[in-house]
Amino acid sequence: KLPAVETLGSATVICSDKTGTLTQNVMTVTEISSLRGKEEPKGKFGSFLLSHAALCNDAILQIDKNAATATGEPTEKALVLAAYHAGLKKPDLDKSYKRINEIPFDSTRKLMTTVHSSPDHTYRSITKGAFDFLINRCTHIYKDGTQSPLSSQDKNRLYALNNSMTERALRVLAVAYKNIEKSDTKNVSSNE
Repeated sequence: KLPAVETLGSATVICSDKTGTLTQNVMTVTEISSLRGKEEPKGKFGSFLLSHAALCNDAILQIDKNAATATGEPTEKALVLAAYHAGLKKPDLDKSYKRINEIPFDSTRKLMTTVHSSPDHTYRSITKGAFDFLINRCTHIYKDGTQSPLSSQDKNRLYALNNSMTERALRVLAVAYKNIEKSDTKNVSSNE
């Protein structure tokens, strides 16, 4: 036991896993933020974001007697369960907004994109992934229920928000969407 104590005495960094991410392979959505600050999952913005994150997602939600579990990749499971707890069931979303195309996540692009048709016959491309990789593809921002051009001031504030979250050891994912024409649904580019 003495060698273990000697080894510990020379340690310069000690890591702990207070959330279970490493030891249990479990992730949880702990914060939803916008330029207005923290958002409620059941609020207008939170519901909008979580519905899009659940649609651009391959996790499978199982509901048993009002308890929910999910199977799939840990990050995607966390998003689907957060949506469920906000009153959004992925199977219902998938039924209403059918996925008609996708670009799977890859480690170079650090993004996943799905394309959906809606009941009103409109089409939307949804992308989720690493903030640093997604922000530079964006031209507009969703503010107060409408799209507005993404100003350099907005972009700087989003970078500051991202930095604030990463400094608190939070994993940050961004979600973006683009309304597209039916003719573009099969031609979604990995550059989008």
